[in-house]
Amino acid sequence: MKNIIYILFALISYSSTSQIINIRDRGTVDVAPGQHYKDLDNLLNPFEGEWIFNDGTHYLKIILAKRINHYNGIYTNDYIYGGYEYKVNNQSLVNTLVDASSIYNSRLKYSIFGNGILENSDQPVCNNCNVNDVRLFISLFDPTTNLSGTLIIQKIIVNGQESIKLNLSGSGSRYYLEGTTSPPDDTILPSGEYILIKQ
Repeated sequence: MKNIIYILFALISYSSTSQIINIRDRGTVDVAPGQHYKDLDNLLNPFEGEWIFNDGTHYLKIILAKRINHYNGIYTNDYIYGGYEYKVNNQSLVNTLVDASSIYNSRLKYSIFGNGILENSDQPVCNNCNVNDVRLFISLFDPTTNLSGTLIIQKIIVNGQESIKLNLSGSGSRYYLEGTTSPPDDTILPSGEYILIKQ
């Protein structure tokens, strides 16, 4: 009986200290143990799916999925994760598509992950977004160069097809030992803007 009372007390204590925070408000609240950064408005859902860019020479495929209630040892959160493949002249230069179908203990093991939400007025300002649109701000990791970049993804319609406009910014600062070869300037997938069509 004492064990049942202790377990009930522990559950009540935990639930009273845990707090659900909308991922839209994440930047306005300090991270604290037990918090749950939840996609209350399902803002991540429209970005899920398979997306392809193909101009005949360059091919980019991205698969994005949503993970919910992932506990990282400190707090719980919902986020987008996935993988990508980039080809030039039909030669694959990087392929992490396996990440889209894998369940890792740490979101940092995914080549694409995050749950940052950008409003229209957030930098960079989106002048062509609809009033209630949000953009996704997530990370991309390139295992071939060990460089990271940031992705800003906006939902758009192209010729009546559901699409995304993806802006990739490369690695930023690079650190290496003096006298050694400097790392690449950019990820294998070049920084820039891409329009991908939903498959």
